[in-house]
Amino acid sequence: MSKQHGRKIREFFKKIGQGATDGEKAQAEFYKKFSEVIASVGQDGWLEWALAFRNMLVHRGRRLENVQFVPKLPQLYGPDGERILRARRLTYLPRNPSMSDVEVWRETPMTSIRDPREALVLTEDAAQTLEGLLGSTKAMISETAKLLIEIWKWRRDNPHILVQPASQWPKGAATTPSSVFRGYAPRPLDLSSSMASTHPIVRRRFLAAALDDASRSQWDTFD
Repeated sequence: MSKQHGRKIREFFKKIGQGATDGEKAQAEFYKKFSEVIASVGQDGWLEWALAFRNMLVHRGRRLENVQFVPKLPQLYGPDGERILRARRLTYLPRNPSMSDVEVWRETPMTSIRDPREALVLTEDAAQTLEGLLGSTKAMISETAKLLIEIWKWRRDNPHILVQPASQWPKGAATTPSSVFRGYAPRPLDLSSSMASTHPIVRRRFLAAALDDASRSQWDTFD
């Protein structure tokens, strides 16, 4: 989910508020529970940080990598009694991934803060951060899926309470675009339509989408 989509979702639920209709109340209750799930499966701000970090990796230039070598325990000694130097590499992730290196250093000069490291990076190894994010994401998906199943069952039992807004499809159903491209080596290998086999769940999806001959005419009456 991009930052723009996240903002649109928040604006949508803010507009609904507590909800006036049964459908809006169900949506508002879902958003409340969804927000509670996000807060319960990770540290404060974990999802916002994860989305900002994702956007940094996908859309922006990479930030400077901050690493540190620390002694590796337990301490070992060689046959001569001398200490063997061992170290492990710690990698730190940016604390504010939505900002560039220039912006971070401009806002937090080394001489103006008590501990500049806390302004630059998260004070834990990157492996620990990523492991925590993975656990939080898996828990969020699992709990959100349960909420969505509840909403889906409710809407299936009450199809007329929550009507799909026509504004979601301002141009109506998409039509097949014209294309002159026919491939690089066109030849008479047309897909046969005399018989087809598929999984039963695909049949259910086609029926739910009113694609069978008996229901196809309903598309002209949909909002």
